[in-house]
Amino acid sequence: MSDGMQQLLGEILADADDDRPRLVLADMLSERSDPRGEFIALQCRVAARPLSSEAPAWTARADALLAANMAEAVPARRWFAREATRVVFRRGFPDEVWGRQEAYLDAEPVPGLKLLHLGNCQDARTTRMAASPILRHVQRLELHTAVSTDPLANRGLAALASVPFRMRELHVRSRTGPKGFVAFAENPTLAALDALELNTVSPGPAAAGLRALFARLPNLRRLQVRASGVSDAAAAALEDLPPHVTHLDLGWNRHLGRGALHLGSPALQEVSLSGTAVDDGVVRQLLERLAGLRVLTLRSTSVREVAHPRVAAGEVTLVTG
Repeated sequence: MSDGMQQLLGEILADADDDRPRLVLADMLSERSDPRGEFIALQCRVAARPLSSEAPAWTARADALLAANMAEAVPARRWFAREATRVVFRRGFPDEVWGRQEAYLDAEPVPGLKLLHLGNCQDARTTRMAASPILRHVQRLELHTAVSTDPLANRGLAALASVPFRMRELHVRSRTGPKGFVAFAENPTLAALDALELNTVSPGPAAAGLRALFARLPNLRRLQVRASGVSDAAAAALEDLPPHVTHLDLGWNRHLGRGALHLGSPALQEVSLSGTAVDDGVVRQLLERLAGLRVLTLRSTSVREVAHPRVAAGEVTLVTG
């Protein structure tokens, strides 16, 4: 690989949203009759002009080029196509990747990659993966594990506290408990996090873990803490919810009832309390407290409908059933 191509790949890695180095690389490859050049140019064109009447033809041509040249689709990253179970290319490079964690323990960064979804995550693997360069550049990281396996728990999540992340979204589905979240919250690069999903198994992130996370996430806008053992006692931490959270999902915390009344942020627009123990009285009080609320989801609860002026006026939509 030439120095010029290596430099362009570095620029793409540094700024995944900038098309300029992608198009320069596309020209360079096309001059060499490399089909990857046309592929990159076509996908960038579709991204820039998605409503063009020619967009379907550009997409079809790009898909055909990718199918014929998958193993060479990413310069100097041939391993990527082999190890990934699913790859979504956008603007000529992998934008989203799904794979098993064991394939990425020592992976190098991939130019253009925004979403990395890793399954089969475990404590020991995650601890080792904390040193993997690939984690330092993704914008959205998803770590999932099956409950029946050795889970990603406190030690694994704590190991990620030292990773200099650029990510804006983190999704964790595991048995990780309060200690892991408290340790993870010490990572200073989490301050830029926009969305956080914690789907765990009890005991999950109790009050101490939630407060530690909230204190470190001033810019958080979307939060999901499902099936995580958030009880009425732990719900006291919701009083410290980051001020900019607009979307909150506390679904399937079955021991959460009146504890939901700790919610008082006027910024909240959409809240899900599906699968919890909330009742009509709690819902009425939330409708009074949450001035910015527009959607309240209450599936699999005892609540079917609530007579309230905000609901009658269409100001708030209740989703039940």
